[in-house]
Amino acid sequence: MVKKPLVSVLMPVYNGEKYLKDAIESILKQTYCNFEFLIINDGSTDRSVGIIQSYRDTRIRLVHNNTNIKVSATLNKGLDLAIGKYVVRMDCDDVALPERIEKQVKYMNENQNVVMCGSWMRSFGNGHKSVMRVPISYENIQCHMLFNNVIFHPTVILRLEELRDKGFYYNIKLGFGEDYELWLRIMTCHKIVNIPKVLLNHRIHDEHYAMNLENYKSMQLDAADKMRLMQLNRLGLYINDSGVAMHTSISCFRFRHDRDFIEAAECWLNKLYMKNKDKRIYSDINFKEVLGYYWFLVCNNNTCLGLWSWYKYWGSSLSKISNIDAKLIVKFLVKCLIKWHRYGLKEQ
Repeated sequence: MVKKPLVSVLMPVYNGEKYLKDAIESILKQTYCNFEFLIINDGSTDRSVGIIQSYRDTRIRLVHNNTNIKVSATLNKGLDLAIGKYVVRMDCDDVALPERIEKQVKYMNENQNVVMCGSWMRSFGNGHKSVMRVPISYENIQCHMLFNNVIFHPTVILRLEELRDKGFYYNIKLGFGEDYELWLRIMTCHKIVNIPKVLLNHRIHDEHYAMNLENYKSMQLDAADKMRLMQLNRLGLYINDSGVAMHTSISCFRFRHDRDFIEAAECWLNKLYMKNKDKRIYSDINFKEVLGYYWFLVCNNNTCLGLWSWYKYWGSSLSKISNIDAKLIVKFLVKCLIKWHRYGLKEQ
């Protein structure tokens, strides 16, 4: 290379032959060119290495692990090997849009106080086709992270020097949720944001986990619960299993369709509000909006209860702190009216 690359694109590969060409070519065809493409082969046993070596682009730097050391350890190795100012994450089954790196580098250059930047992404494959939008500002991201990881791992760009200086590496002891846990640590002292543009097409497929998909999903959920519990403890909430179950139900949109659940959810969200009012962990304005958003979701997903859900929503102080689009409010009312009219449900 004539000059030191500003960007290191970091992509671990383990038996990714099926979609690898799409991923590689989406990076090589970027409108931004000053990067090294650091590909780490994590002990693949398929044709992945041959596919990578078939490309003669001098920006590709192929590194091999002697054995399969898993994704977290491979990413940490990549963070040590990278020579760019920025590290761009990429997965070997996704497709980066042509202007992805250009737009993210421009944003990072113009916002020196931001250490990590993600983006929206589009899911495709296995019948999926949707744009996945997530919160944009640091303050909103902070609040939403109490419920879910709202930074898509394969969309991020990071400032490498800050990661190394603070020892921000992936926790290799975690089998799942290593990105969620790292983002939480970074957020304690640095700003992270999302660009409100689709910069990545994220492929949905089950090949890697086809033999035990349900167990895989269960382990993902357990890992996310641990991250949520860490944040609840920071708020001063050292809760029992029932508290964890309620927070998980709300976070994962697993709403029971009965009045007891709605009332318990209202109590829980109000408890979060009062705890933050005392601890001041999250921006008060942003936290109110997020709690109001989840309160709306709880009630809007219980229109089967007819107008009772409508009155319950507006009777709560949580509705006063929400910032829900008027069109969604109207749709909520219409669905409640339809159920009430069709089944004769009476509000109380």
